Amino acid sequence: MANRGKGTALDMVRSLAVIGIAVAFMFAFSTQETPRYSVSPAEVEATVEAARKNADFPILQLAAVPEEWDANAVYLDPIPGTDDRWTFNLGYVTGENEYFGIAATNSADLSSFVSGYLFGTNTGETRMIAGLEFAVYENEKQVMYLHKGTAAYPYAIVITGAGNPNDLEIFLDGLRTS
Repeated sequence: MANRGKGTALDMVRSLAVIGIAVAFMFAFSTQETPRYSVSPAEVEATVEAARKNADFPILQLAAVPEEWDANAVYLDPIPGTDDRWTFNLGYVTGENEYFGIAATNSADLSSFVSGYLFGTNTGETRMIAGLEFAVYENEKQVMYLHKGTAAYPYAIVITGAGNPNDLEIFLDGLRTS
């Protein structure tokens, strides 16, 4: 009978060791940093060039991307059922995983487009960015900027920024329309 109890205890220790090893492997593989999705500079340039040729509104991009930043999204999509309406988006992620983005459109439904990006209140302030005047919106997590075209030339550009103020300034000061 004494062996039976020792065998059971030894089996339990072995089982716990196997479980511990399995947990250690799962932990080792699950805590590895997930690689960031990145868009190549050539893809950004090609999409921006296409946007500037096709869209009849200003297309903004960073003149020089800081070394530790990556473009993580860029697209120019036609609005279904139209030949001359577009949506443009370009986003960047900093080395600290902060996101800054540009979204623009000449959609017939500008208010829906704008409300999809602005989650703050208008501060009443304006800011010149790349030669365009933007209204400033803020909430507790980010600052957003809105530029609208005129009634004769309707379009909207929204810039969003969720990051430290220094990186936001680098982003805003680096934006160009050409």
